[in-house]
Amino acid sequence: MSDEELKEMIGKAISIVSEVEERYRIPAFQMVLEKMMEGNAPRAHITSIPAISPTQLAGKSIEPDHGEEELAKSCRITIDQLHNVFDFVGDGVSFIVPLSGSENEKQETGCMCILAAHEVVYGREWIESTTLKETLRQAGVGSLTNLSTMLKSRTQTFRMKAVAEKKKTPYKLTDIGKRDAFERIRRLAIGGNESQTPGEEKPA
Repeated sequence: MSDEELKEMIGKAISIVSEVEERYRIPAFQMVLEKMMEGNAPRAHITSIPAISPTQLAGKSIEPDHGEEELAKSCRITIDQLHNVFDFVGDGVSFIVPLSGSENEKQETGCMCILAAHEVVYGREWIESTTLKETLRQAGVGSLTNLSTMLKSRTQTFRMKAVAEKKKTPYKLTDIGKRDAFERIRRLAIGGNESQTPGEEKPA
């Protein structure tokens, strides 16, 4: 198979999964490409591969990542409840649940949850402020000009590392901050119902 044929094959796989729900897109692409590569599938066969729906992918993508399991366990919630808080895409996270409170409270809770998720799920203890700001911005948190001031003032919760380019200052959670972050993720997941335990259905 030539490089051009391989590029064409990859392009077709990308096109096929383009309308698949985002969280299923990567495993979908892998499945389609693997099917195309079987026995160096000829071009006539490649064009006949059908699009894959999220339902068809359920068997492959339903198993949670080990890091996600660890985070859910630390927060005392189920994987499904965790996925009601975060969407794990590629090597990043985004909020599904809205953050409440004042803008300052949203910033604090948001940063704590983002740092905890990155550390437990992806093994990244230090996260740059640019990543924190972008994730918060996507979650609808406004007025981020004073984010650095807030982070620096919460010394029991956050630690920072001095770098030359201040816009990329990395932060991490202290042990106290991490425990508090797990509790805040739990509250976001169960909607403040502290009596609800993993596996229970939230009352209608």
